[in-house]
Amino acid sequence: TPLTRRYAAVRRAAEGMAAFCDSLEAYLSDSGGDEGGGAASTRAQSRAAYEKSSKELKGAVWGHMEALDQELGMQFEKVVRPQLLAGAQSATTECVATAQGWRTGMHWMTYWATTRRDGVFR
Repeated sequence: TPLTRRYAAVRRAAEGMAAFCDSLEAYLSDSGGDEGGGAASTRAQSRAAYEKSSKELKGAVWGHMEALDQELGMQFEKVVRPQLLAGAQSATTECVATAQGWRTGMHWMTYWATTRRDGVFR
């Protein structure tokens, strides 16, 4: 389904971003060995900039995640839950009449075989 493909694409993008951040963090945490020409100071400046930006990003992402969580909760309560409750009520009232209609016309082994297969009739 399109939703499944979208979920997979977003997941791949998030995993790629996480891998990039991990490799960047590994690079910045490396001491650099015996490099000359001020590489250590450049690495230290890069590390400081990375730490500052990663804290800002983390705060922004958590803010969006909390807003998304609240929005999804509201949408569930507003749209899905009423339909779910209405469907459960409808199924409760109609199940007896539906089951009573089954008692004629089929051999008892048909019912037995169907219930053995979790409701799938073959």
